Amino acid sequence: LQAACSAARPRPPAIADPGHIERLAGMDTFSVTALEKYVKCPFWYFIDHVLDPAVHEQPDVSLYRGSIAHAVLCRFHEQMRKAGVVLSRPRDQAQVDEARRQMADIIRETFAARERDLANTMLEVQLGSYLDRYIDRELACRRRRFEPQDFEVSFGMEERSGAGKPACGGRNSVPGMLQLGDVKIRGRMDRVDIETDEEGGMKRGRAVVIDYKTSSSATGYKNFKDKYVLQLPIYIRALRDVFGLEPVGGEHYALLGDERRGLFLAGHQASLGAGACGNGDDFLPREEFDHVIDTAVAAVQDAARGIRSAAFACSPAEEKICDWCGCQDVCRKEWLAGGGEDDDD
Repeated sequence: LQAACSAARPRPPAIADPGHIERLAGMDTFSVTALEKYVKCPFWYFIDHVLDPAVHEQPDVSLYRGSIAHAVLCRFHEQMRKAGVVLSRPRDQAQVDEARRQMADIIRETFAARERDLANTMLEVQLGSYLDRYIDRELACRRRRFEPQDFEVSFGMEERSGAGKPACGGRNSVPGMLQLGDVKIRGRMDRVDIETDEEGGMKRGRAVVIDYKTSSSATGYKNFKDKYVLQLPIYIRALRDVFGLEPVGGEHYALLGDERRGLFLAGHQASLGAGACGNGDDFLPREEFDHVIDTAVAAVQDAARGIRSAAFACSPAEEKICDWCGCQDVCRKEWLAGGGEDDDD
């Protein structure tokens, strides 16, 4: 038996059950984040989305921090909208002072409902500082013609009621999905800004999608390929095809730093605060702008084909992805690469 095992050649993971193969082949709806994971490593997607194991571990601090920041910012901007305050063009200092008071109150109320342990106390102080500075950044960006229209805007999500419905935002959510050939995409956008006229009146239909990142840096379009960024360009396409808007950009907004990077359409530098927002290098002419989005669409379609064909090889796009993955204990990449020989210990 030992000799037979030694002679056996290692094989990539494969699904043999006809029922599972049929189910995968029939998949037509995906989230962009799941497809991004497949592009990074098919086996990682397989573990998280096909096997979907019950994992008992400590909550991810960055995800927890991000969920709180998203909730606070949604409530903050909803209150600003109801009060008629647009931070890119405040009427006077009193409106700015009121914005700071509202932000502080929302943060205090948010953490008052949570366990008063050391971690939450430290997080409250940290977010309080960064989100107060967020107001300064909104003021400095000078996007006077754009204003936040909605938050947690979903498409193709079943959330009319129940646990899936966001506690804040989503006023313009729609049930329809983004159709990319034979692939249907669902998703939820953190924030959508709409262009208005000089006085902030009539909506012009031009829009920017904003993806908040609870990090100190943001990714511009030049690094989309290296960072396997699909979500932002796909959401830009959704603005057009699902919501009937004219997309002029998509932005990664680093809440813990100074960067607001992404992909923007040339010709809108002034209205999108080029330079003042930290996005001066991210403007492209129409042909190149569309090419970045089309490239992301093609990557999404390729990933969907791989999933439907049950292709889940242990083949990360690059080695550093293994540092982000939580599947090391069950991954056979090293075993396959080494010819199937186990360590003596």
